[in-house]
Amino acid sequence: MTPHPKSAILCNRNTSLRASTNKLAEIQLGSSVETIESHAFRFCEGLTAIRFPESLTRICSEAFFQCTGLTALIFPDILDVIESRAFGCCNGITEIDLGSGVREIGACAFRESQITDITIPQSTEIIAKYAFAGCEQLAGATLLNPSCEISEIGISDAVLLARFISEDIWLTDAQIKWMLRAGPDFNEDGQVTILDLEALLKSLGAE
Repeated sequence: MTPHPKSAILCNRNTSLRASTNKLAEIQLGSSVETIESHAFRFCEGLTAIRFPESLTRICSEAFFQCTGLTALIFPDILDVIESRAFGCCNGITEIDLGSGVREIGACAFRESQITDITIPQSTEIIAKYAFAGCEQLAGATLLNPSCEISEIGISDAVLLARFISEDIWLTDAQIKWMLRAGPDFNEDGQVTILDLEALLKSLGAE
C-alpha cells in the first residue's frame, strides 16, 4: 500500500528524526520511536495531525515550532520531557492532553496556543518560564502537583496555574500581580510553587 503523498510513515527503527519538507499533512511515527529531535518538523505549517507512539519519551526543542495547522495534541503516558518551544507559535492548537507522565515542560513549550483549559498531571515537577505565555483563550487550569516548580514565573503562567490553587481559594488577575510584587524574598531563586503562592496569599490576609 502506497502512503498518501503528504503523509510521513516512519519505520520502527527510527529513534531520532529530521524532516526536510514543510508539505507534510499527517505523520504516523513508528512504534519504537523514543525521541523527536530538535527542529524535526519546524515550520511544517501544512501539518494537521500527528500520532505519537506509546514509546515516545522526549520531544526536543522547536520540534514542531510554528506548525500552525495542528489542532490537537494527545501525548502518551510515557512521555517524560517536552523541551523549550517544542510547540511554540502553534496557534491552531485548541486541545492538549498531557497524559499522566510528563515530568518537565520547557520554556515557551506551548506559547500562543489557543487552548481554553489544561490539566497538568501529578507527575509534572517543572514548568519552565512562559510555557503557556500568550495563550489568550485559556480560562482555566488544573494542577495536580502543588509542589510543581514554575521557573522565573511570568504573569501568563501565574494566571494559568495560580487561578485554581485549591478548592477554597480563587485568585484574580489583580491578586496575582500583587503577589508577584510582594516581598523581595518571594521568588529570589527564580522558582515558585503553588504552595508558595498559597502561603503568600494567606500571609497577605486574602480570603
